[in-house]
Amino acid sequence: MVAMLFLLSATLVACIANAPNNKTVYTPTETSLLAEAEYIMTPFYQPYMDSAELNPPPLENMLPVDEEQTVISDYLAYMENTELVLTPMGIELLYNENYLKVPAHLDKIIFNARFLDIPTYENSGQIVHPHVLFFDEKFMGFHYIMVMTPYPYSNNAYENPSILGSQDGIIWEVPEGVFNPVAGVPADVMYGGHYSDPFILRNGDKLELWFRHTLATSEDGQRARHNSHNRIYRTISWDLANWSEQEAILDCPDAINHFMSVVVMRDGSTYRLWYTNFNSHLFLIESDDLTNWSERTRIRAELNGLGIWHHEIVYTGERYEALFTSADWGNHPEFRLFYAKSYDGLDFGIGREINIERISLELEGMTVHKCTFVKLNGVYQMYIAVFDANNVWRLFYFEISEENLHALFD
Repeated sequence: MVAMLFLLSATLVACIANAPNNKTVYTPTETSLLAEAEYIMTPFYQPYMDSAELNPPPLENMLPVDEEQTVISDYLAYMENTELVLTPMGIELLYNENYLKVPAHLDKIIFNARFLDIPTYENSGQIVHPHVLFFDEKFMGFHYIMVMTPYPYSNNAYENPSILGSQDGIIWEVPEGVFNPVAGVPADVMYGGHYSDPFILRNGDKLELWFRHTLATSEDGQRARHNSHNRIYRTISWDLANWSEQEAILDCPDAINHFMSVVVMRDGSTYRLWYTNFNSHLFLIESDDLTNWSERTRIRAELNGLGIWHHEIVYTGERYEALFTSADWGNHPEFRLFYAKSYDGLDFGIGREINIERISLELEGMTVHKCTFVKLNGVYQMYIAVFDANNVWRLFYFEISEENLHALFD
Protein backbone atom coordinates (compact mmCIF):
# COMPACT_ATOMS: atom_id res chain seq x y z
CA MET A 1 0.00 0.00 0.00
CA VAL A 2 1.22 3.48 -0.74
CA ALA A 3 2.92 5.00 2.31
CA MET A 4 1.84 8.56 3.02
CA LEU A 5 4.33 11.27 3.83
CA PHE A 6 2.85 14.62 4.83
CA LEU A 7 5.09 17.66 4.64
CA LEU A 8 3.78 20.47 6.82
CA SER A 9 4.42 24.14 6.20
CA ALA A 10 3.05 27.13 8.05
CA THR A 11 -0.18 27.34 6.12
CA LEU A 12 -0.24 24.63 3.47
CA VAL A 13 0.01 20.87 3.40
CA ALA A 14 1.75 19.06 0.56
CA CYS A 15 0.85 15.42 0.14
CA ILE A 16 3.74 13.32 -1.09
CA ALA A 17 4.03 9.55 -1.07
CA ASN A 18 6.77 7.12 -1.94
CA ALA A 19 6.27 4.22 -4.31
CA PRO A 20 6.10 0.70 -2.88
CA ASN A 21 8.36 -1.95 -4.30
CA ASN A 22 5.68 -4.45 -5.27
CA LYS A 23 2.19 -3.49 -6.43
CA THR A 24 2.19 0.14 -7.33
CA VAL A 25 -1.21 0.67 -8.88
CA TYR A 26 -4.81 -0.27 -8.27
CA THR A 27 -5.81 -3.80 -7.39
CA PRO A 28 -9.45 -4.90 -7.55
CA THR A 29 -9.60 -5.52 -3.81
CA GLU A 30 -8.16 -2.18 -2.75
CA THR A 31 -11.59 -0.58 -2.43
CA SER A 32 -15.20 -1.64 -2.74
CA LEU A 33 -15.40 0.72 -5.69
CA LEU A 34 -12.91 -1.33 -7.65
CA ALA A 35 -14.41 -4.59 -6.47
CA GLU A 36 -17.71 -3.53 -7.97
CA ALA A 37 -15.96 -2.22 -11.08
CA GLU A 38 -14.33 -5.62 -11.55
CA TYR A 39 -17.73 -7.26 -11.48
CA ILE A 40 -19.44 -5.07 -14.05
CA MET A 41 -16.54 -4.49 -16.48
CA THR A 42 -16.95 -6.07 -19.89
CA PRO A 43 -14.80 -9.13 -20.72
CA PHE A 44 -12.72 -6.94 -23.02
CA TYR A 45 -11.88 -4.58 -20.21
CA GLN A 46 -11.13 -7.31 -17.66
CA PRO A 47 -7.37 -7.53 -18.40
CA TYR A 48 -6.93 -4.07 -16.91
CA MET A 49 -8.51 -5.23 -13.67
CA ASP A 50 -6.53 -8.46 -13.53
CA SER A 51 -3.11 -6.87 -14.09
CA ALA A 52 -1.20 -5.11 -11.34
CA GLU A 53 0.75 -3.26 -14.00
CA LEU A 54 -2.28 -2.14 -16.00
CA ASN A 55 -0.25 -2.69 -19.15
CA PRO A 56 -2.17 -2.56 -22.45
CA PRO A 57 -3.48 -5.89 -23.71
CA PRO A 58 -2.00 -7.40 -26.89
CA LEU A 59 -2.60 -5.41 -30.04
CA GLU A 60 -4.90 -8.03 -31.53
CA ASN A 61 -7.19 -7.72 -28.50
CA MET A 62 -7.73 -3.98 -28.65
CA LEU A 63 -8.71 -1.27 -31.10
CA PRO A 64 -9.24 -3.20 -34.34
CA VAL A 65 -9.60 -0.45 -36.93
CA ASP A 66 -11.41 -1.10 -40.20
CA GLU A 67 -9.91 0.85 -43.10
CA GLU A 68 -13.37 1.54 -44.49
CA GLN A 69 -14.81 2.86 -41.25
CA THR A 70 -13.76 5.63 -38.94
CA VAL A 71 -13.34 3.54 -35.80
CA ILE A 72 -14.75 0.17 -34.77
CA SER A 73 -13.30 -1.00 -31.50
CA ASP A 74 -14.22 -2.91 -28.42
CA TYR A 75 -12.84 0.00 -26.44
CA LEU A 76 -15.23 2.53 -27.96
CA ALA A 77 -18.06 0.03 -27.71
CA TYR A 78 -17.33 -0.23 -24.02
CA MET A 79 -17.25 3.55 -23.65
CA GLU A 80 -20.57 3.89 -25.46
CA ASN A 81 -22.15 1.52 -22.94
CA THR A 82 -21.20 3.76 -20.02
CA GLU A 83 -23.14 6.79 -18.92
CA LEU A 84 -20.55 9.10 -20.43
CA VAL A 85 -21.89 11.31 -23.19
CA LEU A 86 -19.85 10.86 -26.34
CA THR A 87 -19.89 12.86 -29.53
CA PRO A 88 -19.54 10.62 -32.60
CA MET A 89 -15.98 10.39 -33.86
CA GLY A 90 -14.92 11.00 -37.41
CA ILE A 91 -16.37 14.44 -38.12
CA GLU A 92 -14.64 16.37 -40.85
CA LEU A 93 -11.97 18.59 -39.36
CA LEU A 94 -12.63 22.28 -39.64
CA TYR A 95 -9.13 23.18 -40.76
CA ASN A 96 -7.32 21.20 -43.43
CA GLU A 97 -4.92 23.72 -44.96
CA ASN A 98 -1.24 22.93 -44.63
CA TYR A 99 -0.29 26.59 -44.25
CA LEU A 100 -2.43 29.21 -42.57
CA LYS A 101 -2.44 32.97 -42.93
CA VAL A 102 -0.63 35.14 -40.43
CA PRO A 103 -1.13 38.88 -39.95
CA ALA A 104 0.72 40.92 -42.56
CA HIS A 105 3.08 42.56 -40.06
CA LEU A 106 4.24 39.08 -38.93
CA ASP A 107 4.60 37.61 -42.40
CA LYS A 108 8.42 37.62 -42.26
CA ILE A 109 8.57 36.80 -38.56
CA ILE A 110 6.39 33.72 -38.11
CA PHE A 111 7.09 30.70 -40.31
CA ASN A 112 5.45 27.34 -40.98
CA ALA A 113 2.23 28.33 -39.21
CA ARG A 114 -0.22 25.45 -39.43
CA PHE A 115 -2.51 23.09 -37.59
CA LEU A 116 -0.87 19.71 -37.21
CA ASP A 117 -2.44 16.38 -38.05
CA ILE A 118 -1.98 14.30 -34.90
CA PRO A 119 -2.89 10.58 -34.97
CA THR A 120 -4.86 9.47 -31.93
CA TYR A 121 -5.92 5.98 -30.96
CA GLU A 122 -9.62 6.83 -31.11
CA ASN A 123 -9.16 8.65 -34.44
CA SER A 124 -10.45 12.08 -33.44
CA GLY A 125 -7.13 13.89 -33.95
CA GLN A 126 -8.02 16.07 -30.97
CA ILE A 127 -5.34 16.31 -28.28
CA VAL A 128 -4.42 18.17 -25.12
CA HIS A 129 -1.35 18.60 -22.91
CA PRO A 130 1.43 17.97 -25.45
CA HIS A 131 5.09 17.76 -24.47
CA VAL A 132 7.81 17.51 -27.12
CA LEU A 133 11.47 16.52 -26.81
CA PHE A 134 14.16 17.07 -29.47
CA PHE A 135 17.26 14.90 -29.93
CA ASP A 136 20.18 16.09 -32.05
CA GLU A 137 21.06 12.46 -32.69
CA LYS A 138 18.11 10.17 -33.22
CA PHE A 139 16.82 8.62 -30.02
CA MET A 140 14.75 5.46 -30.32
CA GLY A 141 14.57 6.17 -34.04
CA PHE A 142 13.40 9.80 -33.94
CA HIS A 143 14.63 13.36 -33.67
CA TYR A 144 11.37 14.35 -31.94
CA ILE A 145 9.18 12.44 -29.50
CA MET A 146 5.84 13.73 -28.28
CA VAL A 147 3.61 12.62 -25.45
CA MET A 148 0.02 13.85 -25.41
CA THR A 149 -3.46 12.70 -24.52
CA PRO A 150 -6.46 12.54 -26.85
CA TYR A 151 -9.25 14.82 -25.66
CA PRO A 152 -12.15 14.57 -28.11
CA TYR A 153 -14.73 17.23 -27.31
CA SER A 154 -13.18 17.56 -23.82
CA ASN A 155 -14.02 13.97 -22.90
CA ASN A 156 -11.48 12.93 -20.27
CA ALA A 157 -12.36 9.24 -20.58
CA TYR A 158 -10.00 9.21 -23.58
CA GLU A 159 -7.30 11.27 -21.88
CA ASN A 160 -4.72 8.48 -21.80
CA PRO A 161 -1.00 9.16 -22.45
CA SER A 162 0.07 8.37 -26.02
CA ILE A 163 3.47 8.45 -27.73
CA LEU A 164 4.31 9.77 -31.21
CA GLY A 165 7.55 10.24 -33.15
CA SER A 166 8.71 12.69 -35.82
CA GLN A 167 11.81 13.55 -37.81
CA ASP A 168 10.97 17.22 -38.36
CA GLY A 169 8.60 18.14 -35.53
CA ILE A 170 5.73 18.67 -37.98
CA ILE A 171 4.75 15.28 -39.41
CA TRP A 172 3.94 12.88 -36.58
CA GLU A 173 3.45 9.12 -36.59
CA VAL A 174 2.84 6.25 -34.21
CA PRO A 175 6.24 4.53 -33.92
CA GLU A 176 6.46 0.94 -35.09
CA GLY A 177 5.48 -1.44 -32.32
CA VAL A 178 3.90 1.27 -30.18
CA PHE A 179 0.42 0.59 -28.92
CA ASN A 180 -1.38 3.70 -27.71
CA PRO A 181 -2.39 4.47 -25.08
CA VAL A 182 0.97 3.28 -23.73
CA ALA A 183 -0.09 3.69 -20.09
CA GLY A 184 -3.30 1.77 -20.58
CA VAL A 185 -6.63 2.98 -19.22
CA PRO A 186 -7.40 3.62 -15.53
CA ALA A 187 -9.40 0.86 -13.88
CA ASP A 188 -11.90 3.37 -12.49
CA VAL A 189 -12.60 5.17 -15.77
CA MET A 190 -16.27 4.20 -15.75
CA TYR A 191 -16.68 5.99 -12.42
CA GLY A 192 -15.05 9.21 -13.58
CA GLY A 193 -11.40 8.41 -12.89
CA HIS A 194 -9.04 9.45 -15.65
CA TYR A 195 -5.42 9.98 -16.61
CA SER A 196 -4.01 13.34 -17.71
CA ASP A 197 -1.01 15.72 -17.72
CA PRO A 198 1.73 13.50 -19.22
CA PHE A 199 5.41 14.44 -19.32
CA ILE A 200 8.41 12.64 -20.81
CA LEU A 201 12.02 12.86 -19.69
CA ARG A 202 15.12 11.33 -21.22
CA ASN A 203 17.27 9.58 -18.64
CA GLY A 204 20.32 8.08 -20.31
CA ASP A 205 19.22 5.35 -22.71
CA LYS A 206 15.64 5.27 -21.45
CA LEU A 207 12.56 7.44 -21.58
CA GLU A 208 10.54 8.18 -18.46
CA LEU A 209 6.82 8.87 -18.77
CA TRP A 210 5.17 10.70 -15.87
CA PHE A 211 1.42 11.21 -15.73
CA ARG A 212 -1.44 12.00 -13.40
CA HIS A 213 -4.34 9.83 -12.28
CA THR A 214 -7.43 11.59 -10.96
CA LEU A 215 -9.21 8.94 -8.92
CA ALA A 216 -12.95 8.39 -8.94
CA THR A 217 -14.34 9.16 -5.52
CA SER A 218 -17.77 7.59 -5.47
CA GLU A 219 -19.60 4.69 -7.00
CA ASP A 220 -22.25 6.86 -8.63
CA GLY A 221 -19.71 8.66 -10.81
CA GLN A 222 -19.70 11.89 -8.80
CA ARG A 223 -16.35 13.30 -7.76
CA ALA A 224 -15.45 15.38 -4.76
CA ARG A 225 -14.81 19.06 -5.26
CA HIS A 226 -11.74 19.74 -7.44
CA ASN A 227 -11.32 16.06 -8.38
CA SER A 228 -9.81 15.73 -4.96
CA HIS A 229 -7.66 12.57 -4.96
CA ASN A 230 -4.80 12.28 -7.46
CA ARG A 231 -1.58 10.34 -7.94
CA ILE A 232 1.49 10.80 -10.10
CA TYR A 233 2.82 7.66 -11.81
CA ARG A 234 6.04 6.91 -13.65
CA THR A 235 6.75 4.22 -16.21
CA ILE A 236 9.96 3.64 -18.22
CA SER A 237 10.76 2.43 -21.73
CA TRP A 238 13.91 1.57 -23.64
CA ASP A 239 12.22 1.31 -27.05
CA LEU A 240 8.88 3.25 -26.89
CA ALA A 241 6.94 0.01 -27.41
CA ASN A 242 7.46 -1.72 -24.07
CA TRP A 243 6.90 0.03 -20.75
CA SER A 244 7.78 -0.94 -17.21
CA GLU A 245 5.40 -1.54 -14.35
CA GLN A 246 3.90 1.75 -13.28
CA GLU A 247 5.25 3.26 -10.04
CA ALA A 248 3.13 5.46 -7.81
CA ILE A 249 5.55 8.30 -7.08
CA LEU A 250 3.30 10.89 -5.46
CA ASP A 251 -0.11 10.66 -3.84
CA CYS A 252 -2.42 13.31 -2.45
CA PRO A 253 -6.07 12.95 -1.41
CA ASP A 254 -6.28 16.65 -0.50
CA ALA A 255 -8.66 18.71 -2.65
CA ILE A 256 -6.39 21.74 -3.02
CA ASN A 257 -2.77 20.73 -2.49
CA HIS A 258 -2.43 18.14 -5.20
CA PHE A 259 -0.21 17.68 -8.21
CA MET A 260 -1.09 19.03 -11.63
CA SER A 261 0.88 19.61 -14.84
CA VAL A 262 4.15 18.16 -13.56
CA VAL A 263 7.46 19.09 -15.21
CA VAL A 264 10.38 16.85 -14.29
CA MET A 265 14.12 17.39 -14.77
CA ARG A 266 17.23 15.65 -13.52
CA ASP A 267 20.15 17.58 -12.05
CA GLY A 268 22.80 14.93 -11.54
CA SER A 269 21.10 12.35 -9.32
CA THR A 270 18.43 14.79 -8.14
CA TYR A 271 14.93 14.93 -9.58
CA ARG A 272 13.41 18.42 -9.70
CA LEU A 273 9.64 18.47 -10.09
CA TRP A 274 7.51 21.55 -10.69
CA TYR A 275 3.75 21.31 -10.26
CA THR A 276 0.68 23.49 -9.82
CA ASN A 277 -2.20 22.99 -7.43
CA PHE A 278 -5.85 23.98 -7.57
CA ASN A 279 -5.05 27.32 -5.98
CA SER A 280 -3.11 28.04 -9.19
CA HIS A 281 0.20 28.21 -7.34
CA LEU A 282 3.43 26.80 -8.76
CA PHE A 283 5.81 24.79 -6.58
CA LEU A 284 9.12 22.93 -6.83
CA ILE A 285 10.06 19.79 -4.90
CA GLU A 286 13.24 17.71 -5.15
CA SER A 287 14.30 14.15 -4.42
CA ASP A 288 17.35 11.93 -4.85
CA ASP A 289 15.42 8.67 -4.56
CA LEU A 290 11.78 9.47 -5.53
CA THR A 291 10.83 8.44 -2.00
CA ASN A 292 11.96 11.28 0.23
CA TRP A 293 11.01 14.71 -1.06
CA SER A 294 12.05 18.17 0.00
CA GLU A 295 9.63 20.68 1.39
CA ARG A 296 8.01 22.51 -1.46
CA THR A 297 9.20 25.92 -2.61
CA ARG A 298 6.72 28.43 -3.98
CA ILE A 299 7.79 29.66 -7.43
CA ARG A 300 7.44 33.32 -8.36
CA ALA A 301 5.79 34.14 -11.68
CA GLU A 302 3.71 37.29 -11.98
CA LEU A 303 1.06 36.98 -14.71
CA ASN A 304 -1.00 40.16 -14.51
CA GLY A 305 -2.45 39.05 -11.22
CA LEU A 306 -3.60 35.67 -12.59
CA GLY A 307 -2.77 32.23 -11.26
CA ILE A 308 -0.98 29.44 -13.10
CA TRP A 309 -3.12 26.61 -14.45
CA HIS A 310 -0.61 24.71 -16.60
CA HIS A 311 3.01 25.30 -17.47
CA GLU A 312 5.90 24.18 -19.65
CA ILE A 313 9.40 24.77 -18.29
CA VAL A 314 12.45 24.02 -20.45
CA TYR A 315 16.12 24.42 -19.54
CA THR A 316 17.66 25.90 -22.69
CA GLY A 317 21.33 25.81 -21.68
CA GLU A 318 21.75 29.11 -19.86
CA ARG A 319 18.35 29.60 -18.29
CA TYR A 320 14.90 28.19 -17.75
CA GLU A 321 12.24 29.35 -20.18
CA ALA A 322 8.55 28.84 -19.60
CA LEU A 323 5.13 29.04 -21.17
CA PHE A 324 2.49 29.57 -18.51
CA THR A 325 -1.21 29.10 -19.11
CA SER A 326 -2.99 31.32 -16.64
CA ALA A 327 -6.52 30.89 -15.38
CA ASP A 328 -8.95 33.76 -15.03
CA TRP A 329 -11.94 32.01 -13.48
CA GLY A 330 -14.30 34.97 -12.88
CA ASN A 331 -17.78 34.68 -14.39
CA HIS A 332 -16.36 33.55 -17.74
CA PRO A 333 -13.36 31.24 -17.28
CA GLU A 334 -10.54 32.26 -19.56
CA PHE A 335 -7.07 30.90 -20.24
CA ARG A 336 -4.24 33.22 -21.27
CA LEU A 337 -0.67 32.45 -22.38
CA PHE A 338 2.49 34.00 -20.93
CA TYR A 339 6.22 33.67 -21.60
CA ALA A 340 8.78 34.03 -18.79
CA LYS A 341 12.38 33.12 -18.01
CA SER A 342 14.47 32.37 -14.95
CA TYR A 343 18.12 31.68 -14.13
CA ASP A 344 17.40 29.44 -11.16
CA GLY A 345 14.00 27.88 -11.89
CA LEU A 346 12.60 29.63 -8.83
CA ASP A 347 11.98 33.23 -9.86
CA PHE A 348 10.41 33.79 -13.29
CA GLY A 349 9.71 37.43 -12.61
CA ILE A 350 7.05 39.19 -14.64
CA GLY A 351 5.63 37.17 -17.51
CA ARG A 352 4.89 38.66 -20.92
CA GLU A 353 1.47 37.83 -22.33
CA ILE A 354 1.29 36.26 -25.78
CA ASN A 355 -1.82 37.15 -27.74
CA ILE A 356 -2.46 34.02 -29.80
CA GLU A 357 -4.73 35.91 -32.20
CA ARG A 358 -1.66 37.85 -33.27
CA ILE A 359 0.00 34.63 -34.39
CA SER A 360 -2.57 33.58 -36.98
CA LEU A 361 -5.94 34.81 -38.16
CA GLU A 362 -7.14 31.22 -37.84
CA LEU A 363 -6.74 31.38 -34.05
CA GLU A 364 -9.32 34.12 -33.65
CA GLY A 365 -11.94 33.09 -31.12
CA MET A 366 -9.99 30.06 -29.94
CA THR A 367 -8.90 29.42 -26.36
CA VAL A 368 -5.35 28.47 -25.48
CA HIS A 369 -4.45 25.61 -23.13
CA LYS A 370 -1.20 23.86 -22.16
CA CYS A 371 1.60 24.46 -24.68
CA THR A 372 5.10 23.16 -25.33
CA PHE A 373 8.16 24.25 -27.31
CA VAL A 374 11.56 23.23 -28.58
CA LYS A 375 14.38 25.78 -28.94
CA LEU A 376 17.03 25.09 -31.60
CA ASN A 377 19.79 27.51 -32.58
CA GLY A 378 17.83 30.51 -31.38
CA VAL A 379 14.56 29.45 -33.05
CA TYR A 380 11.47 28.36 -31.14
CA GLN A 381 9.28 25.57 -32.47
CA MET A 382 6.00 26.33 -30.73
CA TYR A 383 3.16 23.87 -30.15
CA ILE A 384 0.01 25.64 -28.99
CA ALA A 385 -2.95 23.55 -27.83
CA VAL A 386 -6.24 25.35 -28.51
CA PHE A 387 -9.95 24.60 -28.54
CA ASP A 388 -12.93 26.33 -30.11
CA ALA A 389 -16.48 27.07 -28.99
CA ASN A 390 -17.54 23.55 -30.01
CA ASN A 391 -14.87 21.95 -27.80
CA VAL A 392 -12.87 20.81 -30.82
CA TRP A 393 -9.19 20.61 -29.84
CA ARG A 394 -6.31 21.28 -32.24
CA LEU A 395 -2.53 21.60 -32.03
CA PHE A 396 -1.17 24.72 -33.72
CA TYR A 397 2.48 24.94 -34.77
CA PHE A 398 4.71 27.82 -35.79
CA GLU A 399 8.36 28.88 -35.70
CA ILE A 400 9.80 32.19 -34.54
CA SER A 401 13.31 33.38 -33.76
CA GLU A 402 14.36 34.48 -30.30
CA GLU A 403 15.06 38.00 -31.52
CA ASN A 404 11.50 38.32 -32.85
CA LEU A 405 9.69 36.73 -29.92
CA HIS A 406 8.80 40.17 -28.55
CA ALA A 407 6.49 40.68 -31.56
CA LEU A 408 4.02 38.25 -29.94
CA PHE A 409 3.72 40.12 -26.65
CA ASP A 410 0.82 42.35 -25.72
